[in-house]
Amino acid sequence: MSLTSRYRALIDQANQAKDRQTCFYYLKQAEKLLQTQSPDQYGIQPVASMVSRSRIQQAA
Repeated sequence: MSLTSRYRALIDQANQAKDRQTCFYYLKQAEKLLQTQSPDQYGIQPVASMVSRSRIQQAA
């Protein structure tokens, strides 16, 4: 399975998640996948860096 297909599968699972916790779990897994496979090529930023810490706590 290629990097792209593994990434897309994780994003699809995040989109199908019934709750935020599950969604964020799959997003973090996708982020980790890209960071470990080719961080320089993708210039990945953590998902949580796009959202303020207080917003994440409010969502929970």
